[in-house]
Amino acid sequence: MRVADGLVRLARWSLVTVAAVLGIIVAAAGLGQRAPQPPPAASGSWATPEELGDFIAQRSADLRLAGVAVVVVRDGDVYEESYLRTAGAGRPVTADTPFVLGSTSKQFTGLAVQRLIADGRLALDTTVAEVLPDVEADGDVGHMSVRQLLTHTSGLTTTTGLEQWGWMPGRSPSIADNAHALTSAAAGAQGSYEYSNSNYDLLGAIVEEVTAQPFAAAVEELVLGPLRLAQTTAGPDSATLDDVAVGYHSWLEVVTVPTPCPCTPGAVPSAFMVSTAADLTQLLRAHMGSVPTELPDEVLATAREPLTTIDPYSQYGSGWVVRPLWEQLVSVGDPVDGADLPSCVEHLGSTYRSQSYLMACPSLGFGIAALTNTGAGIDTTRWSRFQTDLTHLALGTPTPAPGFNPVESNAPVIIPGLLLAQALSLLPLTAARSGTWRVALALGGAIVGPVLWWGYAPTRLGPRLPVASLWAQAPELGIATLVSTALALVAAALAATWAASRRHGPARRN
Repeated sequence: MRVADGLVRLARWSLVTVAAVLGIIVAAAGLGQRAPQPPPAASGSWATPEELGDFIAQRSADLRLAGVAVVVVRDGDVYEESYLRTAGAGRPVTADTPFVLGSTSKQFTGLAVQRLIADGRLALDTTVAEVLPDVEADGDVGHMSVRQLLTHTSGLTTTTGLEQWGWMPGRSPSIADNAHALTSAAAGAQGSYEYSNSNYDLLGAIVEEVTAQPFAAAVEELVLGPLRLAQTTAGPDSATLDDVAVGYHSWLEVVTVPTPCPCTPGAVPSAFMVSTAADLTQLLRAHMGSVPTELPDEVLATAREPLTTIDPYSQYGSGWVVRPLWEQLVSVGDPVDGADLPSCVEHLGSTYRSQSYLMACPSLGFGIAALTNTGAGIDTTRWSRFQTDLTHLALGTPTPAPGFNPVESNAPVIIPGLLLAQALSLLPLTAARSGTWRVALALGGAIVGPVLWWGYAPTRLGPRLPVASLWAQAPELGIATLVSTALALVAAALAATWAASRRHGPARRN
């Protein structure tokens, strides 16, 4: 029993140390949180470039973004451009700093597909099995059409689209290998909208097969060259090149530091293309018809056309969400139905250590291109709120109150706080005399912790996220899960020691 007593004492001091460290982290996270900034006041007229620049600088600092590039286009010309903070390795952010795009890569893949359709080399009703030689015609994937892949109505799930992300030994090293892996993916009912990166990864493989070229060369020939986008790349290693902005993570939304992350060569068509603010501005202006390009206007227009319905107010085209510019409503709460609003296309993009946003309203000549080398982390809505507020400020219209998710908003304190509570709940197991109710309380805390981390966290955004992807996006959650699991194992060992002492020692009163 002396050995057991020594282990219990070691566990007690270890738990006290862990609790002290967690207490410091909780305090630092609480003190480091910044109160949400109120949305900009409506002026009733366009914001000045100075007002936009001040807002971008303040909001990027509030969000602790490592680097940011934002361009606002008005009447088809650059109206305001802000290049702030760092691209890493001592480099400032400039108009020519390359960033990993995330899902705004999809509109480039969509343009390549629409170019092939315009050239008569592909059709919206072409099926996967008609193009990819190793896909069975009677399988779920074989029946999927180009139209369904473009519009996320193929039946492939959000979860499937993230299974290639994260540090996983099974990640596909190429677009073709990724497509081959997807041929055995389970698919739901076709026809209903469910966003999945896998749709555009399959389209990338189709582009390669139809053109008999690597995806990077095909996109360069079909889209990037004609649009004169000299700094946009789609190679399998583009996201890891030395000149690309270093990826950062804001740990517990307190400290933003460079943080390694995996890149997925097989997911370049859906998420891992690289571009610059200058090139994306050229792209937006091409959609507005304000710069000459060699890409046919009808291809650009077709890419913006809605092909399926997302909800009563939004549709999806070829890599674009198509919707009314409801930010033009002069009063919050005014109905969208019946309002004379111009149509716009937009898309958010996010990888583990970068985010992007593109919006174009061709009839107004209005658009926004925004890039950052800081990932979404715990609060996945901060970047989209930034863009919403920026759009309203630019147009001079009132911004609706943002939605409030108490879990995500307070996650920087909740995460270490739950671990602290779990560690403290185990201390009764190390006491010289622990009653049954204390042991039961400790075991209860030990069980609840891992259930929260393994059960709730992966589903907090709706669909269940693959753990490897979730932990890469928010490494705090991965660390918390492992610490909580370790504490649960310690609790089990201490409970076993307590039970043994009850069997062999003198009876104790509760």
